[in-house]
Amino acid sequence: AGLGNVAYREPPAVLNQGPALKQLLELARDGDDEVAYMAAVAMSNLALMPKDRLGLIKGGGAIFVLFDLTMHPIIDVRETAAKTLARLSMDPNSQVQLVANSAHVVIKEMFKQSNRAIDTTAIIGIVNLASVPGATVADVVIDTLMKLSTDDDEALCTLICEAMLNLSILTCSRASIVDVGAMTVLANLLSHEPVSVETHACVAQILCNLSTMRVNQGDMMREGVVRMVAELVEAEPPAVVLQYCAEAMAYHACNHGRHEEMVSQGAVPAMVQISDVKDISLVTKMSISCALAHLTSTFDCC
Repeated sequence: AGLGNVAYREPPAVLNQGPALKQLLELARDGDDEVAYMAAVAMSNLALMPKDRLGLIKGGGAIFVLFDLTMHPIIDVRETAAKTLARLSMDPNSQVQLVANSAHVVIKEMFKQSNRAIDTTAIIGIVNLASVPGATVADVVIDTLMKLSTDDDEALCTLICEAMLNLSILTCSRASIVDVGAMTVLANLLSHEPVSVETHACVAQILCNLSTMRVNQGDMMREGVVRMVAELVEAEPPAVVLQYCAEAMAYHACNHGRHEEMVSQGAVPAMVQISDVKDISLVTKMSISCALAHLTSTFDCC
């Protein structure tokens, strides 16, 4: 049986009581592959119910059995266990306990399986846990996103965009993803034809978020942030994309050490092109003015 053939029904409350959960764990440890699969499905169903999730994480070692099942020899068992872990990671009330139990380390190992379904599920898990200090494994996540972003599958690109956006928002990961390949992921997303408006908007917002941290700016400049901004502007995107692009350039222009690189890579023509667009927002106009003013200055922003 495959995962898609298993119908979901709300599990009775008794499943989350001690004796029943203990029996479920014993089934999951059974050497029979079919038994292990059905036990994995049962835990997956429990993970759908908010009231049952903490019971899985804290109840008699269930979470550690689930970790073992993510490495089971049978692919259906592994994929079901991975999906369950992703479901658990979506619950804010479970995230700290998951990290305390080293779920992020398990997810790191899941990436090594080179299985598309598990990779995409693992991305959901690691991004959900990224808000917990110490949980982000930036090099592993970005390396996997780099590999997956070469595929032009629209649904996959959307997932990657969402993952990158979350990582760029969280301060605990924003400063650690650029030097391990974040710009390559964004470049890959922009390389597909056609690029959706949603992808343009997401990439522009990510560039803006990453540009806020000076520690990122040197690597971003070397890896083509100005070229990406120019490419986004050339696509004649919605006004919100132009605003993100203008703000990103303003953040870089605040750093006097980046001025020469910005000018040589064509930042000024890109900003002039933005300013020529009708109906741009006041924030966009102010960002362009700020960036151009700083490019003519010898001082950093305060």
